[in-house]
Amino acid sequence: MLTGFKLSRAIDFLFRNAIIFLLIYAWIIFWLQDWIAATAISAVTSVAICFAIDKIKGGKLEKKRLTAKEAEAIEKSALQLMFTPDTETAAYFKLLLSTMHETVLTKNVLSYTNNNNKTVFIPCYRDTALTVQQLAEAVKTAIKNKADNLIIACSTYPPEVEKLAGTIKSIPVTLMNHRQIYQLYIKPSSIELPRIVELKGTARLTVKDLFRYAFSGKRTKSFAFLGLILLISSYFVMFKLYYLITGSLLLVCAIISHINGRRQNSPLR
Repeated sequence: MLTGFKLSRAIDFLFRNAIIFLLIYAWIIFWLQDWIAATAISAVTSVAICFAIDKIKGGKLEKKRLTAKEAEAIEKSALQLMFTPDTETAAYFKLLLSTMHETVLTKNVLSYTNNNNKTVFIPCYRDTALTVQQLAEAVKTAIKNKADNLIIACSTYPPEVEKLAGTIKSIPVTLMNHRQIYQLYIKPSSIELPRIVELKGTARLTVKDLFRYAFSGKRTKSFAFLGLILLISSYFVMFKLYYLITGSLLLVCAIISHINGRRQNSPLR
């Protein structure tokens, strides 16, 4: 999966570079009338522009972006916990929390004290997303245990549950999705997850997947815009055939992307 992810990024970079190169070359050759100089200038300029785009798009987002391998590990560990009985899930989190705090486990409820503040930690992995009912039960349990803070660990939580948790005044509630749990507790630990079920590995990226990626619906506007620019430019330059062919190919790519996007968004798929 990681190899396919890198390959798709490389294809995206080469494709984008080729489009920018052709666009720059078309205008430089019109003014210089020297194909060697035009090729050299276009190559250097297109590579510089592509690297600048990647740099701008990177930065803070690049630091936060998960690798494909880590994303797969997060997904698999969340699924394992969903299939794990509540008692074993609580016992597993007791081992994780015990590496940081002196943790007590009572009836699937974990608690520890830090700076004279008692925190109740409740894992909720029975559903794919935290429900309002589970939130209410966790809050009642924390209040019953006279806790100062409540942490709920879950696969994910919908916006309405997050909003409701923020309105609770009786006790501060912290919701943690599994990505946060993985990075804070599971990843740094050598404690193995309970393996109730065996999960298959992620399928490798196929040619069909690469085609869907290269001609996804979101690329339609880019293809169409560049194609129209080249076709319109053909009326004002000497090398009309070059512009007509390149512009037509880009418009064909736009049509393919548009059709592919409609298929991907179809409710019948």
